[in-house]
Amino acid sequence: MNRLLDYLRNKHGLWFKLGVVLCSLIFIVWLLPSINTVNISYQLSKPWDKEDLIAPFDFAIYKSDVEVSAEKNNIKQQGELYYLYNDSAFTKNKNSFFEKNKLSKQEQVIFKEIFDELSAKKIIELPDTALSEPNPQVLVENNKIVEAAHLHDFYTLPQADSFLNDKIKRKLDATAANHLIELAENCLTHTLIFNKKTTSQNMQQQLNNVVSIKDKKLKGQSIIKRGDVVNTDNVAILQSLQKEINKQDYKNQNSIISLLGKIIYVGLCLMMVFLFLGLFRTGIFSRNTHISFIFILICFFVLVCSLTIKNPLISIYAVPFTIAPVIIRTFFDTRTALFVHLNIVLLCALFAAEQKFNFLFIELLCGIGAIFSIANLVRRSQLLLTAIVTLAISVFSFFALNASNFDEIKFTDCYPFLFASAGLLIAYPLIFVFEKTFGFVSDFTLLELNDISSNPLLKQLATDAPGTFQHSLQVANMAEEAISMVGGKTLLVRTGAMYHDVGKLHNPYFFTENQSSKINPHEDLSYQESAKIIINHVIHGIEMAHKNRLPEQIVDFIRTHHGTTLTGYFYYKSVEENLQPDEKKFRYPGPIPFSKETAVLMLADSVEASSRSLKTYDAISIDDLVERIFKHKMDENQLINSDLTLRDLTLLKKIFKKRLMNMYHVRIEYPKQ
Repeated sequence: MNRLLDYLRNKHGLWFKLGVVLCSLIFIVWLLPSINTVNISYQLSKPWDKEDLIAPFDFAIYKSDVEVSAEKNNIKQQGELYYLYNDSAFTKNKNSFFEKNKLSKQEQVIFKEIFDELSAKKIIELPDTALSEPNPQVLVENNKIVEAAHLHDFYTLPQADSFLNDKIKRKLDATAANHLIELAENCLTHTLIFNKKTTSQNMQQQLNNVVSIKDKKLKGQSIIKRGDVVNTDNVAILQSLQKEINKQDYKNQNSIISLLGKIIYVGLCLMMVFLFLGLFRTGIFSRNTHISFIFILICFFVLVCSLTIKNPLISIYAVPFTIAPVIIRTFFDTRTALFVHLNIVLLCALFAAEQKFNFLFIELLCGIGAIFSIANLVRRSQLLLTAIVTLAISVFSFFALNASNFDEIKFTDCYPFLFASAGLLIAYPLIFVFEKTFGFVSDFTLLELNDISSNPLLKQLATDAPGTFQHSLQVANMAEEAISMVGGKTLLVRTGAMYHDVGKLHNPYFFTENQSSKINPHEDLSYQESAKIIINHVIHGIEMAHKNRLPEQIVDFIRTHHGTTLTGYFYYKSVEENLQPDEKKFRYPGPIPFSKETAVLMLADSVEASSRSLKTYDAISIDDLVERIFKHKMDENQLINSDLTLRDLTLLKKIFKKRLMNMYHVRIEYPKQ
């Protein structure tokens, strides 16, 4: 039991990866429609190209959002206004006016007539909502009795003021009139107060009572016949039917069988990706960030697809699915890109309704075409070429699938493919974002790192350690040629080779390739001290790489290019002199190479460095050297974690032998006749 617990505890990396898969499974299952869901697809103003559609059950025909919104706006504009009487304030002002001012009998009669008129007519408080209405109806509440009236039945405050001015000026001379008008205007106040609370409550109740159903279809009734043009009325019915189907599907979604079906479907797709990476892409599988990135990318495209189908005006073909293989290919390899794209398309095919086969056919071909067009992505212009290639493939595929209805095909049918191809161009900024977020390294970055003129570390290597720089160039050429034959990232290997020995900048003259004179600084050191200096160039290289912010993928080449091998010369010299050396102090810290690329660099580095010590350069000596180095690395178990096969090793030997003979201008000896 303890062994089992220890085993499970030590597999925390695997548990994390399985957790990523499980989270992706839950998220995608939540997004997916029911496997048996019927999605009604149509195009406005185009003929219905399917069989006659008959109502499968009774369902309501819903008003469109525009119709409901228009009805509510009409209620807001035509809503009735509620008012309350407020005679007390006006009466109080009127009595105060007569008490404070000594008026003549004529003036008292005039003002009594004016105030009686205003009391009878009423002065209404006019809200802004009613200003645009020509003759809106208002409701006046008095002693809990509500009576209907119109705004024109009352004075507004400006109208009351105008009435007051006209009346006084007609009865009195100008001097007396102006003085009394100013006093009388202070008496004017609203006698009908706008009841905002009651008005709002009534309007809200009317808005809540708006019915979203305008008609009904009974089971068996014809909805649309084959060949009929889809108009706005048809769209309303089709959308209502789709809404009712979705409701029924939602009720059944929680059934165990339906849920189990979706889990199995999604689980199979995700596990295929998981197993592919675990069995055939161990370098990717070993990194949690890589696994997380791939499954996040899958979930992202399923999410985009789910959002797209919710709008019937947007075609699923407008989604740029080819972004996924382009990005995967940029960071990983073509097979991984194709496999991930295949599973994304299989998952998103559930959203394609009755066009699942067409969707799979078009998107798979587009993905394959995109991968072919960026087999070696080294220029930005290649993305434009990829967009053109995917557009051509998608259009030709669409016409091939609809050749029987060629007369009905329109140029507008190609718009979704055009949008998808144009959307592919956003892959370039996405590559930069993902590179910084997940710590990837793209071919664009590798090209920049290879540029000697713009990289101070390579400049310093060429100046301060010219022998090491030339050695790095030769190793880069050998490793690049070799990895291209056994399958791997040529640009990554070349960049790793250029930086693998930068640690020698710390003590450049302790390495033979940088010694221009016969003086050897190791003569004054013990074998253990010399071995330490040689071994430390790996540690110094890692430190310098981090200081110069080189990607971790490049630092891996520095770590692994000697693996855990011995500094053989100094160790065996110590053994010869019976110094009883501690083997650990003469061995590189490692780790050993864990990919084809790092393993090929180790072999190329050893072969190129050892070739400099040959006394004679002929086919036999070079053949013996390469065979001996390969055997030594295999005996030391330096290649057990790489993906190199015996066939790969045989091919690498041939390449290195040929390369060395070309470097040292060795002629092949032909057998004597």
